[in-house]
Amino acid sequence: MPLFYTKPIDKQGIIGLWNITENTEELFEQLPTSQDMTEFEHFSHPTRQKTWLASRLLAFKTAHQFREFPKNLIKNQYNQPYFVNSSLNISISHTATKAVVFLHKTQKIGIDIETIHPKLRKIAHRVLSFSELEQTDSLKKITQFWCAKEAIYKWYAQKEVNFREDIQISYTSEDTPYDLVGYFKKVNPIVKLQLYSKQIDNQIFVYCLKASENA
Repeated sequence: MPLFYTKPIDKQGIIGLWNITENTEELFEQLPTSQDMTEFEHFSHPTRQKTWLASRLLAFKTAHQFREFPKNLIKNQYNQPYFVNSSLNISISHTATKAVVFLHKTQKIGIDIETIHPKLRKIAHRVLSFSELEQTDSLKKITQFWCAKEAIYKWYAQKEVNFREDIQISYTSEDTPYDLVGYFKKVNPIVKLQLYSKQIDNQIFVYCLKASENA
């Protein structure tokens, strides 16, 4: 499982991204034997099996860098992953060829990865508002905004979110370390989030953190 990218985040978090090159058997053998496989058993397609296994394996390996050794990763009632008997916050995403995880000790987080693909242009209007569509004049920008909204949805970690109305994305107009700014409008007060984007090969991932008070 070749490491492709790692990045520490504010001394409390870390992102890991891997190429998925192993077969299902190789990935399965490396998972903790205590991992609950109930969800996995519902998948019949080999690619879906591999991405599920790879993302879980990456999550465990990344947790080890915090000197934590969880034995089981499952989902809550909102379909959000969490480690049993661990306080680490975790967000997971994958494509057919890459898995990415974001772990943080103290903050809620979200991450999403997508392939830059023409199909997103055709369905962008389902997720992006009119003002956001005006900002996304390229397929790369559409993919960035799409990932940003997915990352914020995972940060919220609950259901019933209207992506067009409840999440607002724009490029930053100031000199900041983050690329995009997001506003989650479903709650009161509205939450501002910082969004960081990175492209690797033909894929983009975006991760988010709640903005600091002086951001």
